[in-house]
Amino acid sequence: MNFLSIPKYWINFCLVWAVVVHLFFLVAEMFLWQTSFVQETLLGGFTIAQKAEILAHNVGLYNGFLSAGALWGLLAMNPKIPKVKPAVFILVCAFVAGIYGSISLGRPTAFLLQSLPSIIALPLIWLDNHKEQQ
Repeated sequence: MNFLSIPKYWINFCLVWAVVVHLFFLVAEMFLWQTSFVQETLLGGFTIAQKAEILAHNVGLYNGFLSAGALWGLLAMNPKIPKVKPAVFILVCAFVAGIYGSISLGRPTAFLLQSLPSIIALPLIWLDNHKEQQ
């Protein structure tokens, strides 16, 4: 097996991991925010003001991602600018979200859930692209 021969199922596994984790956060933040599961299990130990601050920071971060995505779409229309795969953009956003979430929560959970698939998948995607160019 060639060093650059990366099975695509590892990349796909990491992308599915990112999808599932972020769908979980979507449901928790949009629909289950006031349940004991979110308030006690996920956010236990934080005051109401701290929970509001964490939520506000998440909203700001994701608005930043929307802005970055819109800018990426605008730049992608220019044929002189190198193309970035959508998976790479999303994984970079997930990586940043995991780091920021772990800092704002003061625990490594977000990093492990959100950033880890990116740490695994991004080099695999790079190797896969490098293999295609040879």
